[in-house]
Amino acid sequence: MLNKSKYWKSLLGTFADVLITKQVDYAGTGASTATAGTLADFVANAAEGEFAFINADTNAVISGALTGTPAAVQPVSATTWIYGAVKRDGNIETTRRFRLADYTAQRVVYAAPIKQVSTATFSGTPVAGNYYSIKIMETTPGYQPFPRWEYGYTAKTGDTLATVLTKITALVNDSTNIINKNTDPVVNTAVFNSTNMITLTATLAGPTFKIAFSIDALNDLTAVAAYTGGTTAGAFWGNGTYDQVFELERESDVYKGVTTQYPEQGARPEDFGQPSQFATSSATYNVYILTGVKTENSPTPVEMHYQPHTIVLAIPSNGAANADAEVQGILGL
Repeated sequence: MLNKSKYWKSLLGTFADVLITKQVDYAGTGASTATAGTLADFVANAAEGEFAFINADTNAVISGALTGTPAAVQPVSATTWIYGAVKRDGNIETTRRFRLADYTAQRVVYAAPIKQVSTATFSGTPVAGNYYSIKIMETTPGYQPFPRWEYGYTAKTGDTLATVLTKITALVNDSTNIINKNTDPVVNTAVFNSTNMITLTATLAGPTFKIAFSIDALNDLTAVAAYTGGTTAGAFWGNGTYDQVFELERESDVYKGVTTQYPEQGARPEDFGQPSQFATSSATYNVYILTGVKTENSPTPVEMHYQPHTIVLAIPSNGAANADAEVQGILGL
């Protein structure tokens, strides 16, 4: 899926037909008021964010009803020309017509993002006057040169290893100190326990980091210290998250001709016809990706152009109502 961080974002990078629906039932099912099964009825009666597949030849809504034994949503014929449609701001947005015989469909199920969690267990005896530190280096691809944060403490007479580690842990957790303030630290949570272990948790899901500990404080080889560490939770951007679908919607709108930034005289999006945003933080999404080849009439002597084509449907997978089961069944997934 798409990735977004504090410095960059990875989008599709190419045009795709993108439709994002709201948490409402598929046309003609559940609480849907578009029950006649025709395109005209869908246009007139569908709720905002309601989705349907339409037969491109007959203008009939592809049924999402449960039929057969056992009861299930029946897949559309692979040779039937269809297109996706969603109601947005009273208008109908559609995909290009396609048939499953010519496209490969996949369903990317929602998966929650995961923050990296790493541990470091220390041993040894600190020497008074020596400086001990943990260095955290971000290693997320695309962040070069990788930023670093160093948290250190000068040992005093009587300090134990636990004392030193407690001081360092407090520095990691302090968002107001000179190390962290206005620097977007990759780690913002550190926990120290009685076994001389520090557990570090990333600020955001997705970014990765490594940790290092100087065993020769200020090049003083008499300092005795060592650590072992590992990762207990690997970073994962997730699939079908709000952040991903939000950026997908913004990118799609740009390809449709909608500008997303309005710096002039405090202008508002609605002054320029900005469509409603359907991506919502309360929803989790299953994303359907259909890839194939589209044909277009050519202005050159070559009569037809053939181009790779992608259709993306972001369908809420939670809430009291959604169209996920119907979309999955109709696509035969």
